[in-house]
Amino acid sequence: MYDIVIKNGKIISGCGNPWYKADIGIIGDTISHIGNISEKDANEIVDAEDLIVCPGFIDAHSHGDLRILGEPTASEKLMQGVTTEINGQCGIGIAPIKNEDKENWRNYIYGIFGEYPEIHFNWNTLEQYLKEVEKKQPSINAGYLVTFGAARLMVMGFDSREPNDDEIKKIVQIIDESMKSGAFGMSLGMIYVPTVFATNRELIETCKIVAENNGVVGMHMRNEGNDLINSVQEVINLTKETGVSFQISHLKAGGKNNWHKSIDKVIKMIELAREEGFDITFDQYPYDSCSTMLRQVLPPWVLDGGNEKMKARISDKDIRVKVNRQINGESPVDGLTSKAGWDNYANLGGWDGILITSVKSKNSQKCLGKTIKQLSDEMNKEPIDVVCDLLIKEDGAVGMAVYMMCEDDVKTILKHELGMVGTDGLYGGKPHPRLYGTFPKILGKYVRQENLISLTTAIRKITSYPAQRYGIRDRGMILQGMKADITIFDENKIIDNSTFNDPFHYPDGIKYVLVNGKIEVKNNKIVNKGNGNVLLKK
Repeated sequence: MYDIVIKNGKIISGCGNPWYKADIGIIGDTISHIGNISEKDANEIVDAEDLIVCPGFIDAHSHGDLRILGEPTASEKLMQGVTTEINGQCGIGIAPIKNEDKENWRNYIYGIFGEYPEIHFNWNTLEQYLKEVEKKQPSINAGYLVTFGAARLMVMGFDSREPNDDEIKKIVQIIDESMKSGAFGMSLGMIYVPTVFATNRELIETCKIVAENNGVVGMHMRNEGNDLINSVQEVINLTKETGVSFQISHLKAGGKNNWHKSIDKVIKMIELAREEGFDITFDQYPYDSCSTMLRQVLPPWVLDGGNEKMKARISDKDIRVKVNRQINGESPVDGLTSKAGWDNYANLGGWDGILITSVKSKNSQKCLGKTIKQLSDEMNKEPIDVVCDLLIKEDGAVGMAVYMMCEDDVKTILKHELGMVGTDGLYGGKPHPRLYGTFPKILGKYVRQENLISLTTAIRKITSYPAQRYGIRDRGMILQGMKADITIFDENKIIDNSTFNDPFHYPDGIKYVLVNGKIEVKNNKIVNKGNGNVLLKK
């Protein structure tokens, strides 16, 4: 007797093969049989007539680290068909962490993770954090990358200096211990403090230990705009020197000067590296705007030392003038910025292309959904003063979106076989619509409406491919013996509904979502919770 039998659907296995008709029998959390199954042998029947039955979607790049503790249902993911997310991205994580760093770090990461005051950060190691997630009984599965930034913070705080030999050993040890606790790899955020200050030696030694543990390194590259080619070359060099498998996070080309040319060049570089035997892949989200923390508008030397030092610097009018001149290219960047690299977002997107998405205080809510240019005009202030004043007022906790990519490049990346998909969704305020709409947008806009890629190709990109990439061996495919993470949708209706002005909308077309053999979404409504697992690397 099967607990659940899914009948009459068109199965797309996730392997890249065309759909076929069969019944799926589920016992417990596992796909027990695929074939013809009598209704008499089912405790519950799901009728998938005229619907696509495929593996649950895997969010290859997620920032749900804190969300999964504060809102374990993770409805924004579940309702778009996601059954597994990979957290700990961009070198910014909440474990491991020292007690004395918790408050400062919490303020620093607000623009990415949002605020959950009821969560007290009652952990220090990654292993302890993962146990806290387990206790919360999340509704989706969660895997984790240990973040280089958290490891460096544990050893060196926010310092920009080079580490000594003993400090490098300690950072490597933290990465090693975290991987042995179940992390699937490590992430690097080359624009974020403190990773932005890392030496090449630190990167090499930590990548080596990830390779020894057979893990993956994900990197938010040092530059995604005018210096994109050199940033991809840095990835290739690290891969060649360490032998680690590399995942380039949210591949893009920012800035009009780089549209329609840089992406083709860097994809060719990646292809050539793979021909030489070096394992490099990438992910993306299907939007022409990115999203991060407003402080990233500022050059790295302003961020050196953490939030309080940043606020002290930008309170100085002379420093604001210096920063503005660097943004405008009117004066050379300092040595630290030149060494670390800098995505000059104000230059790439313009002040009229930078949108405020989250703030901490009620008094600043009026800024949400407005560009820096709009706020500058309303307040009769220079754009740099709007940025600095808002960061000071909000204790650095401000999120932004930047319109700096082009649709043609988004499509070029999506069509490539080496690419997979991640939401990269940030929490708090009025988030980027990718948080609610990424996967339905792929299937609705780019598959059905524009026929850019086939349905089977899209399903592979969001199921078996990321599972393979991260070494999740029992999910991502509709096969006998695999875990019963299953998404059932109407291919003729699936579409995203989230916008910048009104982001909190679930998509259309998701009919059922099963997590570990339990129905959690039925007819577009959440009907069950708490069936997700913490996934550990084995």
